[in-house]
Amino acid sequence: MLAVDRPNEDAGTVFAACATRTRDVNLRAALLAQRPYVEARAALYLEHADLGVLVDVAPEEPVDVDPAELSGLYSRVLVKGGERPLYLRLRGGSRFNRCPTCGQRDVKTLDHYLPKDQYPELSVFPANLVPSCFECNHAKLTYRAEQRAEELFHPYYDDWSGFRLLRAKIDVGESVATSFSIRSPFGVEIETIERARQHFKQLELASLYGQHAAIELVERKPIFQSTFASDGIEGLREELAFEARSRRRANINSWQSALYRALSRSDEFCAGGFEQIEDP
Repeated sequence: MLAVDRPNEDAGTVFAACATRTRDVNLRAALLAQRPYVEARAALYLEHADLGVLVDVAPEEPVDVDPAELSGLYSRVLVKGGERPLYLRLRGGSRFNRCPTCGQRDVKTLDHYLPKDQYPELSVFPANLVPSCFECNHAKLTYRAEQRAEELFHPYYDDWSGFRLLRAKIDVGESVATSFSIRSPFGVEIETIERARQHFKQLELASLYGQHAAIELVERKPIFQSTFASDGIEGLREELAFEARSRRRANINSWQSALYRALSRSDEFCAGGFEQIEDP
């Protein structure tokens, strides 16, 4: 869940540039006639996004144009056609090419925060196009919140880097198992916590983080063994805590930060439980 600078391209200008590239004269005229409507809907989007109530922007049926022609501008012109340079610029907006919705995988596409099938007039509106990995884009699909607490994280309008939402749990038994969930930090609005939990559930982040954590533990097991052998329990605990702090500086809500914080606080793990980590 990483914040990204919001694009500042004008909605009407982008829409007109895409519509103008339509070869069919009658369709091009019909699309260009929609510019005032597109601009009005984009202005409504911006107004509600700034207030944190995009859920209140209800879908509308466009008049005098096939909705599929509006939504089709995205694939036909922005992704594959003459406006692809803008598509690439928007797709490259996330720092280090990291997907802002999962914080783990690489950006490969753009996601329509408000789905284009329900909001075809916003299909090429830059503020509605969020850098995304394929997996997050697929998991979200046509998802639309019915109430504010169900709204997913919006990288252009939300910044959750001021509080720690993600936590990990370590279970040491015949193996070392990790699980991830959303906590309830003191002072954070319950609505934000509910949104984070919905985001976590919809994008299946518990499974993603758990898989990567399992790989991390297998790869780091020799390091844990070496540190324990030379510095003992407290030496290992200190090393794990340092790793957690280091990862937290890059992303307070990264699975790595949550993982190493939980490991450093697990007496069982630090006392030798790391030996239960599977071998490669």
